[in-house]
Amino acid sequence: MMCEKLSSIVKTLLAGNKQQVAMDGALYTFHQPSPKAYQRMSWLWDSCFHAVVNAHFSIEEALSELRSLLVHQLEDGADAGMIPHMRFWHEDAKLPEFHNQACSWITNPPLIGSCLVHILASRPEAERQIVFDEFYLPLSNYHHWFERRRELFNDGLVVNIHPWETGRD
Repeated sequence: MMCEKLSSIVKTLLAGNKQQVAMDGALYTFHQPSPKAYQRMSWLWDSCFHAVVNAHFSIEEALSELRSLLVHQLEDGADAGMIPHMRFWHEDAKLPEFHNQACSWITNPPLIGSCLVHILASRPEAERQIVFDEFYLPLSNYHHWFERRRELFNDGLVVNIHPWETGRD
């Protein structure tokens, strides 16, 4: 009985925080941490955790949450491959502190792949392979970005450049 009640509470919370945004001809779904304080905003780690929880109710919605992160991956320049830790989904959200972009210029450690493995663990092999194939290149580019831009001392270790990148915000 307790599990059913908890599931119901979690479903209600997810439904209340769910956002869908059309962008470049596609519909993206994500869950904002708080609909009042963080309207139409998403965060990398939060979305990863939302996806893991949501997978208990809907695998497709969990995957959609992770896809919403990939749409913001930087495609060119020195930071190609980076996925920002925070994104404003407003059309007009260009912030001076983020170089007049609608996303931050910091990131979080790459949890997306770990979340993907967890979400798909109980799915059939053929389904897992299709999803892994879809996510492979963007996640590979993200990990290569860390090697290129954050391995500062040639020792195989990457560094965080801002406390928020570690989740200490």
